[in-house]
Amino acid sequence: MNFTDHEVLAYFATGLIAILLIVSWYLIRQKDQKREEDLRDQRLAHEKRLAEQKATFDEKFAAQDVFLTKLFDLHKADADELTALRLTIAEKHYQKDELDVRFDRMEKANEKWFTKLFDKVDALSNTVLGKR
Repeated sequence: MNFTDHEVLAYFATGLIAILLIVSWYLIRQKDQKREEDLRDQRLAHEKRLAEQKATFDEKFAAQDVFLTKLFDLHKADADELTALRLTIAEKHYQKDELDVRFDRMEKANEKWFTKLFDKVDALSNTVLGKR
């Protein structure tokens, strides 16, 4: 089996092309695997960030819910205390007996004052009429 230079060159070129194709295929496969790993790592990192953000959001939402519940409870307690205070003030401020006593005293004081005033006016008018 004698091969001519042309045949050797053809076999060599075919082998070289096959080797180049195999090496190219291997390098492309390595690159694809690397890209798949990078994408998987990015997806996992993204999912981890999303889970952390959701957990943070849930914690903040729960804390805000607790805060608002406490705030509304305080408001309700303050509103109840204010209502009770208003009732107490109304009961003490407008007691009928106390008001009756106050009005009676005021009426007697006014009667005395008007009686003295009328007596003085009568005396003044008698004096004016007597001198005329």
